[in-house]
Amino acid sequence: MGFVISFILLAGESLIGVFIIKTDWTFLWIFAMPMIYFLMQCILRIKLENRRYWYIRKISTMAYVLQYVVIVVCYDILKTLNILSFWYSNILLFLCVAMIDLMFSYFFIRLSEKKEFGFLKSVY
Repeated sequence: MGFVISFILLAGESLIGVFIIKTDWTFLWIFAMPMIYFLMQCILRIKLENRRYWYIRKISTMAYVLQYVVIVVCYDILKTLNILSFWYSNILLFLCVAMIDLMFSYFFIRLSEKKEFGFLKSVY
């Protein structure tokens, strides 16, 4: 129920921001945080029987955690290299972020499976 209420409030906030305030910049909306919290609570209640799905859940959680940092870093690198002026720059940014997210997530999870780095499991 919390997810539905947060989603409705997020939709209202977005409509007010776009149509009344006339914002042309995308930013983190206030009601996105509770909506994501309730969505994650719903997703974490799902019981996974197969071990393979559990590993995919770990990777997707880590990719979600790392995504915004990777977006900023990739965006700054592409901007420095003057690649953002091309028509395909958004596709290139998406591909870079997706590959780096998955690589770091896989590396992070494999590293956390070692006894010395077991404390990293608290992140996901």
